[in-house]
Amino acid sequence: MKKLLFILFLFPVLGFSQEIITNKNGERILLKIDGTWENLNLNENIIELQKGLRFLMNECVNELNDSTEDMFLVLNNPAKILSDEKVRVKKFNVRDYEILDIPYPSWFLLRDNNGLTGYYFNKCSNLKIGIGEDTLYSSYDDIESYFDDRNKNRRLNHNSKHPIEIKRVSVSDINSAGGVKLNIDWNYLDNENDIKYIEFNVVAYNAVGDVVPCNIRRETKRSISITGPIEAKKYDYDWKNVFYNHTIYCVKIVRVAVTYMDGRNYTYVKELDKISSPYLKYDCF
Repeated sequence: MKKLLFILFLFPVLGFSQEIITNKNGERILLKIDGTWENLNLNENIIELQKGLRFLMNECVNELNDSTEDMFLVLNNPAKILSDEKVRVKKFNVRDYEILDIPYPSWFLLRDNNGLTGYYFNKCSNLKIGIGEDTLYSSYDDIESYFDDRNKNRRLNHNSKHPIEIKRVSVSDINSAGGVKLNIDWNYLDNENDIKYIEFNVVAYNAVGDVVPCNIRRETKRSISITGPIEAKKYDYDWKNVFYNHTIYCVKIVRVAVTYMDGRNYTYVKELDKISSPYLKYDCF
């Protein structure tokens, strides 16, 4: 209690509101209204204090705001969000929307005051994003790093036993023979234990949501894998000719098997949500 009073003496809480201070060890401390405190290092609470992030005035956004309509992909139809099917919102003003996340490169997840949520595409490298009139992030790289750190800390704090996050599964190409090139964008977050092998079982769907087989192997489910050692970082893997079928529209992961370097094994089927981004469900049916 004496230590807390000493901190409060050095860093008074202005206006009886919460305040973030940094102690002599470089740790970020949240001083609460009720007089208690909380260490914010590696804690998602520091992120939750920044609710209300929005695009602020800048040249790139202003060009988009001059139009009466702008592209806004509403989150209401799985497998259609990043397709050619566009949902346009009249008199769309990006500054009226809160930024929730960046699920895919240059695609911002936004929400308006009525709770309407959707994707907005902005490929500007120089941005002004903040709360109120205060600019907190002035480049795309800065805001992307912010959300990457937030999502990593949130997953580790809530689900430390499952340090994998599958961000996106996509059909990146279909060649002239019908060979499907599959891409999986995922993160491994455990700095202490490397992965020896990871195996993904996938099922393919056509554009109307029906499971379709490979025209050569006649299989509806395929297994693809990565051999380690796999250390903690971002991964973006491609596999060629996973299926042969021109009608394949999207692919869904139905099983993940992980073997760690220390001999442990874990298989995800019913627990796939524990290692999946909350937006992964919009990639396929």
